[in-house]
Amino acid sequence: MIDQLTGFDDYIESEIAEYNVPGLAVAIIHKGEVVHMKGYGQRSIADNLPVTPETLFGIASCTKAFTAMSIAMLVEEGNLDWDTPIRHYLPWFKLYDPISTEQVTLRDMACHRTGVPRHDMVRYGSDMSRRELVEHLRYLQPNKPLRYLYQYNNNMYMTLGYLVGEITGMSWEAFVQERVLDPLGMSFTQFSVEDSKKSPDAALPYSWRNKQVNAIPYRNLDLGAPAGAINSNLVDMLKWVKMHMSGGKYDGGQLIREDLLKEMHTQQMVMPLVPDMPGYGYDEIQRVSYCLGWRVQTYRGRQLVWHTGGIDGFITMTSFMPGLDMGALVFSNLSWTNIPITVTMNIYDRLFDLDVIPWSKRLKEKDDRMEAEQQAQLEKRAAARIPNAPLTHPLDDFTGVYWNPGYENLTITRDGDNLIASRNGIDLNLTHYHYDIFEASHKDWGAMMLVPFIIDNAGSISEVHMQIEPAVDPIVFKRVK
Repeated sequence: MIDQLTGFDDYIESEIAEYNVPGLAVAIIHKGEVVHMKGYGQRSIADNLPVTPETLFGIASCTKAFTAMSIAMLVEEGNLDWDTPIRHYLPWFKLYDPISTEQVTLRDMACHRTGVPRHDMVRYGSDMSRRELVEHLRYLQPNKPLRYLYQYNNNMYMTLGYLVGEITGMSWEAFVQERVLDPLGMSFTQFSVEDSKKSPDAALPYSWRNKQVNAIPYRNLDLGAPAGAINSNLVDMLKWVKMHMSGGKYDGGQLIREDLLKEMHTQQMVMPLVPDMPGYGYDEIQRVSYCLGWRVQTYRGRQLVWHTGGIDGFITMTSFMPGLDMGALVFSNLSWTNIPITVTMNIYDRLFDLDVIPWSKRLKEKDDRMEAEQQAQLEKRAAARIPNAPLTHPLDDFTGVYWNPGYENLTITRDGDNLIASRNGIDLNLTHYHYDIFEASHKDWGAMMLVPFIIDNAGSISEVHMQIEPAVDPIVFKRVK
């Protein structure tokens, strides 16, 4: 271990205690060499199993770099072009906006500038095929013009993965396996939690709820796998990062041309510094932009290429500094934790031989402010409630199946004095707020939104409106008769 990492293990243990994280896996590259690779804590609390360098974690959106690499490889072969509209390859492709339909390119989709916000709930838990999901994009309302603003969109990366399959005649998974994983010797890496469940060394997912760590089910992301379903470990991901740091070179040769690889690391779309970004408001982090499957910024004056990943039970961060031969991997098995970010920044502070910045303290203060703001909003909502404002119909009249062309079926059932809104295996509890408006909450996510039911001219319950995608108008589900 190099001198800069003296006391690092003690620091990690303190962070694990601070964030109540069951397990953590950390690897560090310095001057091109792996100087640290270690597991901390538990991959399974119930069975008291430790995290090892071979423990599998869901890397979530760090998967996007593999999808961007797939496109870049097909660009190298002349089968695709980053700046050709996708309709050239998929003539039936449509977005909500006809101008965007004709003009949106692979680059636009890969750097999140399509004008379409996340609309994640279209995909979450759905049993659609990838083709069907791509076909559903035409029903999803945009909120900005094409190339106007960076807006993260998992569905566009799923579409890029689908395109890889259409061009090559094999699935995205098969292409990544054959062209990336096998050459690099990434033998542990998998594409589905269904495979991780069978692994002898896989981290279980956990969440922090009711002031305690709770085991939660694996979230199956097979439908949107090109956006975030890869499961990997330190051993394999070090091979992936070292290939990126070495200009595409690996033990067996050159995986991709160096200029095409550098294009993946180059700024494509400026990312606005919004309050929920970890580095918001801090001078050490500047010039944050999205590339092609990666983000890039300066950290304390040095260029940092990175990406985080977050799914149910896992938060990860993959990063490297191209000009300094430094890199870091930090994987955790807890939902919505800052620990991959705080540990990553601590690593670079140490490698720079600079004073360590108290990122945990900073981010906790920011989270506390955001939590206070959210609580104030909930209190404001509660104060606006009109007490004893009755429903216009008996509770049973609100039950039934409602439908939206993009989001498909929403089922409303009764549960005592409340309603349950169910879609793709996700249940929201609907508690009467006032008149024909209900307050939605989720057992893990807490209070969410107000949900109004709409009456038609005949006096019947005809629609339910849900703000599933905050960036656009409420999604309108019409009652199925």
